[in-house]
Amino acid sequence: NIGRNAMTEVNDETFECPQWLSNDDAKRIGRGWAGCASLDWTQPLESQLTKDQYSSIDFIVASDVVFLRSMLQSVFNTVESIFRASTNPPPLILSFQRRDAKDGDESVSFTTVTGILNAMNDRGWSCKNLAWREVTVLKEDGGEDGAVKEDQSEVFVFEINLSN
Repeated sequence: NIGRNAMTEVNDETFECPQWLSNDDAKRIGRGWAGCASLDWTQPLESQLTKDQYSSIDFIVASDVVFLRSMLQSVFNTVESIFRASTNPPPLILSFQRRDAKDGDESVSFTTVTGILNAMNDRGWSCKNLAWREVTVLKEDGGEDGAVKEDQSEVFVFEINLSN
C-alpha cells in the first residue's frame, strides 16, 4: 500500500510520513519514521524497491541468511547495490550462526566465518564483531526415530560497512 498518506501529531506539529515510506509497516519513532521491507536476495534490487526507497535506507538487518555457501554472494550483491545507490551507505547488521563445526573452513555446504570475512575483504568492506556467543542448539541425531540432541554452536553479530 505504498503511497497511503500517513500523518501524526507530535508537540502540536504535524509531521508527514514520506511518500516512499507510506505503507502499512511505517511506524512513528520519535520525530522520525521507520519502515521495513523484505528482500529476495536473488532478485534485482530495482525490481523490489523504488530508487527513493533503496537510496534512503538507514541500516540493513540480515539474520541467519548466509548459512549456505550458495547464499553468501547473492546477499552481498544486494547489499553492494544498496551501498552504491546511497549517498550515505547504511551499515549491514548481520547475524550468523556457525554450522560448519565438523568441517571447519573446508565445509562444502556451509558458510564459514572465514568465508564471510574473505567475501567482505574481497569487496573492500570493513567489519566489526559486535557480539559473539556460544549457544545450545537442537539437531537431529540422524536416526530413523527423528530424535534430536543438544549441540553447541556459535552466533556472531557483525556490523559491515563500505570502507572509505
